[in-house]
Amino acid sequence: MTRPLTVLSIACCLALLAGCGAVDMLLSSNSIQARSKRSAVSSSSNQDVATGSFAGAGEHTPTYLTDIAPLMTKYCVSCHSTAAQNVVILDNYDALIGNGSVFDKWHKVLEYVESSTMPPPGLSAPTAKDVALLKKWVDDGAQSASTSFQLGLSCTDRVPPVANIRRLTNDELANTLADLLPQSLASVISDDLAHFPNESRPGTFDALTTSISSGFLDSQYALVHHVAETLKSTPKAITDLVPCWASAGTDVNAQGTCLGQFLPTFAAKAFRRPLTPAETSAQADALADALENFDPPTALATLVQSVLFSPDFYMLPELDAKAAGNPYQVSDYVVASRLSYALWGTMPDEELRTAAQDGSLSQATKLKSELTRMLASPKFLSHLDHVTDQWLSLDALTVAGTDQNARQSLIASMQKDILMTVRQVLVTDNGNFSGLFTTPIAYIDSPALAKVYGLSTDHLDLPQYVTLDAQVRAGVLTRAGMLSYDATPVLTTIRRAHFVRQNILGQDIGNPPANVTLAPADATLNVSVRDRLTASTKSYQCSFCHNQLNPIGFAFGNYASDGTYQTTEVDALPSGDLVTVPIDAKVDPRIDILGRDTATGAVELDALIGSSNDARLTFAKLWYTALTGSEVDAKQACVVRDMFNVVNADQPALDVIRSYVTAPEFLLKAY
Repeated sequence: MTRPLTVLSIACCLALLAGCGAVDMLLSSNSIQARSKRSAVSSSSNQDVATGSFAGAGEHTPTYLTDIAPLMTKYCVSCHSTAAQNVVILDNYDALIGNGSVFDKWHKVLEYVESSTMPPPGLSAPTAKDVALLKKWVDDGAQSASTSFQLGLSCTDRVPPVANIRRLTNDELANTLADLLPQSLASVISDDLAHFPNESRPGTFDALTTSISSGFLDSQYALVHHVAETLKSTPKAITDLVPCWASAGTDVNAQGTCLGQFLPTFAAKAFRRPLTPAETSAQADALADALENFDPPTALATLVQSVLFSPDFYMLPELDAKAAGNPYQVSDYVVASRLSYALWGTMPDEELRTAAQDGSLSQATKLKSELTRMLASPKFLSHLDHVTDQWLSLDALTVAGTDQNARQSLIASMQKDILMTVRQVLVTDNGNFSGLFTTPIAYIDSPALAKVYGLSTDHLDLPQYVTLDAQVRAGVLTRAGMLSYDATPVLTTIRRAHFVRQNILGQDIGNPPANVTLAPADATLNVSVRDRLTASTKSYQCSFCHNQLNPIGFAFGNYASDGTYQTTEVDALPSGDLVTVPIDAKVDPRIDILGRDTATGAVELDALIGSSNDARLTFAKLWYTALTGSEVDAKQACVVRDMFNVVNADQPALDVIRSYVTAPEFLLKAY
């Protein structure tokens, strides 16, 4: 996963250059977003932000066919029609069905109509009565007359997940091999894993992008073959892996007997379930054949290789005997795997396997106790780091400079700072989501990072946590790693804003078309970064999207591209003379698209983001994906709603995980 590096305009501009359709791209977001402003309109509206259901509107109940379709025809379909081949089709209700973000799309149509952003200037605009009618229809669920399909996160029936069959991610594979095989094979594993295909995609979790490609299969075979070759030629590795090997001594028969005891246990551990009778018999036959043709170490290596190259190892198929009914409760072995990969990103440990074997793991008391134990484990901290890395795109962090070693060292310090800060807030302090956006805590492990924060290292015993000046460094978005870009100030401003919109608020702004460039700024305005960017994006083609980006970027204006704090900037006039300009960081950031809260600087912006429904729902959804390895599905609306409600109630952030594990769906599966 890489940090989005989109820098100029936004994908909607491509359609705009064709003549119309400014709303197209922004309506293609695949996030189902809550709207804080709409939820706060009045207590009598009874809106449930996460479900998208509303009650308490006026007497007339608008329908799509009698009320909304005529409005679309009158004001929208000249651009947004099937014939126009636009991205968003508004002359056909059913064209939007089948996409999990349809409810959000209709919300955004309403938002741009309410804000007078659409229809474009010069075209006929809806009357106040028309807008009220559209709002009433959207608030009632945006249903068509021909269907009772409730769009968005409408939780009516709790539906268990259909089995999600996926392979282990590269990170999960590395963790699982490290837990399954002895440390004496660690270097072989790490070296070979470094050559696995990188299937990560910008803006998403690696569990969503894994595939059984030929590249993966070739890499997996090379890895397990290398492991097998090293194992058979390394006595210490054999002794470390096979408990009975040392006592067998050099007696070939005793070694064979030892392998007969070890291999079924090893395979069951690798497959994360007991072997079937057929598998047990097949493995015994394979061992007998191997011992007949090879010496015991080679026989061991051959059988270990076959286990590690089996789909039962590198996949998560959740194979178990189906109980009566549909849905049905999964076996305790499946529960153990769900827990271990959700919280640790690796295979179940001995305690989970024991609880699965005795059938106690699915019992509520035992499940909660195991959850508590696992959240307190160092393995969870490592997995939390992995989730944070993907959420905040830390692998794409960049800094300027010509010394490559110094750059990489500073990048590592910035990444560590953010990871340790998230650990401190969410785990050590048992804090809530908002705490991430108000904390003044930072973790400093190098003089270079201390310098970015303006701190002297004379009295700092590195590494250590420090408390920064809360007036300028409150919230994770004010950390150096979130602010540093190897780019010009103008491009840095855009990239910061795009990152916040996409990764934090879940608003999929999209990528800029390749043929759009920043328009030259008026020379008379070519003073501050803010002036230059405003002038360069004021055209209709760009302003629609940059109205959502620029204010957020301007709020970070007090931070230079290297993350250092500044109150003024030095700019070049058209004449070439340099001038010192004060930073203007006061903005209307429009956090929830139509928000009207103002913020002066990144600290106030951070606080607004921490209380934003969009950010909170995005946090709940990212944890659903991190825990399940699946994208948010409308069928799982009840689970996601419960997780969102935990965040929205300012409960400890780890309660989001507890909400997922203790939901009834966690123990169920449908087919």
